[in-house]
Amino acid sequence: MDGFAGGSACMEVDLMSSLTLSQVGGGNNGNDCWGWVDPTSGREFVLYGRANGTAVVEITDPVNPVYLANIPTATVSSLWRDIKVHGHHAYIVSEASGHGMQVVDLDPILDLTPGLVATLTPVVTYTNFGKAHNLIINEESGFAYVVGSNTFSGGLHIVSLADPAAPVLAGAYDGAYAHDAHPIVYQGPDAAYTGHELVFCFNGYSGMSIVDASDKTDVSLISTLTYAQLGYTHQGWVNDDHTLCFVNDELDETNFGNNTRTYIVDITDIDAPSILGYYEADVPAIDHNHYVVGNRLFQANYLSGLRVLDISDAANGNLELVGHYDTNPESDAAEFGGAWSVYPYFPSGNVAISTMTGLYIVRPSDAVWGVEEVAGCMYSFAGNFNPEATVDDGSCVEAGCTDESALNFSATAEIENGSCVYAVGSACAEDVNEDGFVSIQDLLLLLGAFGNNCQP
Repeated sequence: MDGFAGGSACMEVDLMSSLTLSQVGGGNNGNDCWGWVDPTSGREFVLYGRANGTAVVEITDPVNPVYLANIPTATVSSLWRDIKVHGHHAYIVSEASGHGMQVVDLDPILDLTPGLVATLTPVVTYTNFGKAHNLIINEESGFAYVVGSNTFSGGLHIVSLADPAAPVLAGAYDGAYAHDAHPIVYQGPDAAYTGHELVFCFNGYSGMSIVDASDKTDVSLISTLTYAQLGYTHQGWVNDDHTLCFVNDELDETNFGNNTRTYIVDITDIDAPSILGYYEADVPAIDHNHYVVGNRLFQANYLSGLRVLDISDAANGNLELVGHYDTNPESDAAEFGGAWSVYPYFPSGNVAISTMTGLYIVRPSDAVWGVEEVAGCMYSFAGNFNPEATVDDGSCVEAGCTDESALNFSATAEIENGSCVYAVGSACAEDVNEDGFVSIQDLLLLLGAFGNNCQP
């Protein structure tokens, strides 16, 4: 748990398994990842992006992942590919020329035979743009926000996913190139925007902006934000109560000599977001993608791998490292390579890390997830077994029969469990058949013997 796992430094994170790029379809490099859970069976799958396509890997058994299917690139290979899932469809874009957005039905993978890698064909490819850097889906509203495409100056290309087989252009925003984004239906403290569909855009050299996309035909700019030592505002994610946004910068490490920085943005006033502070790691690795789960921030930081930060005190400018797994133990330098993205939303608690050379499945401890330890007896046969205990405190005691007159008296039992057994016929003279009970059968036996001479 702490120390090393699979030859890599780790803290409160266990390695479940890993697959090399060649084991999941090959190509020049790996890139993005996302996840899908079948709502009926609970089976868990990773969609792992590669230069030449997308691999579908089942991780229901995280120790034995299975490469089930390949989704080939729509055109040619590219360093960049991005995947998101809505319902039971995957949506895939790439910076490959003419690629468009592939829409893939995931239900057929449930019937695939392990060991026979199938090829999945998109139900449709949306072609109102060619190349795109990324897409993000607001699962609450059902709209996809494509960014960095060859349309609308690289700004928001908004697609309705109401009918997965027929995606429709719903709107756009061309006010600035966006490298990544996070769309939400806002429920934060700024009452003026309650219920509005807001998109937090991370615009590379231009910093960050917030736009109102409630009306897809009239998307409007609300506010912008820049900061000192801005290199390239790469990506960000809003917390659950919509008060803070966590932002990473892909070039501040190399341009300014910083260690990995995570910026904390106060968004309680949507019209005037502000930098509240930042967390600086103990290594100079470049940060890339991160996602919020409750009060934890899961980060994929290139050569330093997975980093998990406690954000429960972020409103006061404080973040704390609570877990990590180094996918590239050879270096933590500010160089491109290593962990590209992370998917921390599986119900099992397993986490996928996609790197440029392979896929890792890890298991953070309860401490990483922020689950409080419950001490108690964890031995299910003990008399004081506590099913809610997460840490065994050595308090288990034996349960059994404590009555010395019973046949199964236990001298070591400390808790009576009602299991005592007594010699048959020893308690009731009326128990004629000596089965331990006075019943109608005893009466019938007595009636049948009525009138017998019992004298010797």
